[in-house]
Amino acid sequence: MYKPGGGISGRLSAVIPTTACTGASGVNERRFLANRFQIGIVITSHDPKRISFSENTSIHESLLVCRRSLNDDRPATKFVSLRELPTSADHAVKMADAIASHESGDFGNVTFWPSSRVEAGDWTPAQWYDGTLAKTVFEIESRNDLVPVGFSYGIDATGPTIMSAFEVVDEVDKSKAIPGFHSVSSRIRRTIAGQPDVMYQARKGKITVAERLLDKRGHLLLSMRHNTVSGRLTALWSATPSFGWWVPVAVHEVDRQKALAVWCNSTPARLMLLNRRGKTLTYPMWQVSHLREIRIPKHENSAWDVLRATYDEVCQTELLPMKQASECEARKKIDKAAALVLDIDPKEIADWRRRLAAEPTVTNRRAAS
Repeated sequence: MYKPGGGISGRLSAVIPTTACTGASGVNERRFLANRFQIGIVITSHDPKRISFSENTSIHESLLVCRRSLNDDRPATKFVSLRELPTSADHAVKMADAIASHESGDFGNVTFWPSSRVEAGDWTPAQWYDGTLAKTVFEIESRNDLVPVGFSYGIDATGPTIMSAFEVVDEVDKSKAIPGFHSVSSRIRRTIAGQPDVMYQARKGKITVAERLLDKRGHLLLSMRHNTVSGRLTALWSATPSFGWWVPVAVHEVDRQKALAVWCNSTPARLMLLNRRGKTLTYPMWQVSHLREIRIPKHENSAWDVLRATYDEVCQTELLPMKQASECEARKKIDKAAALVLDIDPKEIADWRRRLAAEPTVTNRRAAS
């Protein structure tokens, strides 16, 4: 930890992209700041119509207020989620007073996050209107009965890698073209059992690289980017080994592939995915380092057979977007299986599902006061 000397203290305020608080690629920068300053307040607008503090930008932004302290005292960081941005000077003063008094009221929510997590680079409450969802994810990721998927299975052939070696083609030489999963559109991706939507062909000058990548194709595919408002799936299973903007996971057993396709569409897995959003909050792209960290059941978990049976039950059923979770029978069945994995009451996961479905970055509506 940084210990200032010479009697120097001060404050630092900055407006930063909210994904600078969340993306896996920014963890070193967050640690750098937290080791040199006490991160006092992080204020984020969750008003879908006014998501930024700056002009001429269309991304979520957060206001960061730091203090350079003369002692080792590191109180918890206050994460403030604004329901709406101030519309006048008087409105701003009232909001500032509410924030200073630790109240949220009609302005939004306040979450206190331990300094140990902030110093480790975990600033995840910034992206949630309901900041307690970050605590839920922390508890899921801390469970001893789950393990990062990357500990057991390889994840290598990412979208940018594939796109550098292959291109989408309309008129194809069937001897050279291969099927791929390119689109994440909710109009195309509706069921866990998926079908390729494009044909890929090696780019000129990339034949050798493309041939090496063919061995990376898989049946279990994770989404590398996702529309939080309209997107339905975060994973799918393909009878045809493939890749594209859906990242293959090197799982060899068919039953385990299908079981994991169900788990990765469960509310616990979706919370873990959305807890490290990169690029934007409503259309995130995940780094492969984060995908490898998504927790899955340990090999000896007794609920694997239930996940596999649930695949057969829901694989052809249309999943509704998360904002319609209360209406989606397929999601309820998936989460019932996930509750067995975690050995918790299904009502607990139902509460997570309800809270996630109410997020402004999911509903595209201002949160209720």
